Amino acid sequence: MMFRFCFAIVLLAKLSFPLSDGADPFTSENEVGGEWSEIFVRSGATIDDDESEGSGNVTEEFVESRSFYKVDILSRALQPGDCITLQKQLDVVFVLDTRLQRTLDYMKEFTMNTLKIFELGSNKIRVAVTATEGNQIVSLMQGVGHRQVQNLLNNIPTTVNFDVVTALDKARSISTAGARQVRKVIVIVTCAEETRNPRLNSLVSDLRSSGHVIFVVAIGPLSEGTLQILRSVVAQADDFIHVDRIWKLTDLKDLDKRLAETYGCDPCI
Repeated sequence: MMFRFCFAIVLLAKLSFPLSDGADPFTSENEVGGEWSEIFVRSGATIDDDESEGSGNVTEEFVESRSFYKVDILSRALQPGDCITLQKQLDVVFVLDTRLQRTLDYMKEFTMNTLKIFELGSNKIRVAVTATEGNQIVSLMQGVGHRQVQNLLNNIPTTVNFDVVTALDKARSISTAGARQVRKVIVIVTCAEETRNPRLNSLVSDLRSSGHVIFVVAIGPLSEGTLQILRSVVAQADDFIHVDRIWKLTDLKDLDKRLAETYGCDPCI
């Protein structure tokens, strides 16, 4: 009787949990033949200060020693969009429209959320954050990590003026002074109305020819004329993003996706 009972338990276990065909349980179904598919999924979860062994929860972990975020891979299969760019060299310059005090916290949070897809460091991905006036809030030459960027953003000032041509000029002066032959990224975040500047087309052309990729995030109920001007700055339609309310900025994932598509994601572990 005991033998029959044990046999029944074993048979039930095999039927309920069939043996795999040898596939790695930690390998994503999107990873085939060592190549990652074009799928970008972000985990919207909490941040952990230390690298853990994995609790099985859907969390984002911060690895202080390398200044990058990763998901807990024990919670589910690893997805390409969960990963940051690893051992890639980029110089990324954020130019923020800091005229309005009430928008600054949203812009700071947006900047930090976007930077989560990057591994930061002096010989990895460097970041600068600036307004159109005054010194850089975060200097490209510092090569700082996420913690330092977050602290420095607390010093962000308000400014009087903002326009896209001045923003592009400021970004170019920062990125070209970086003295690294790497790909250059400019991210402009603005809620300002624009008027056509005769320098805009030639400035954008010069930036593109020198290898800069420009992304524009426009905020608020802007005029159609302003939206047309801002759209003319980017090379591809998806590189322009418009949100009609400032609070939507903190949950915006479109720029993450475009950056990942443009520069590629790598396994972050």
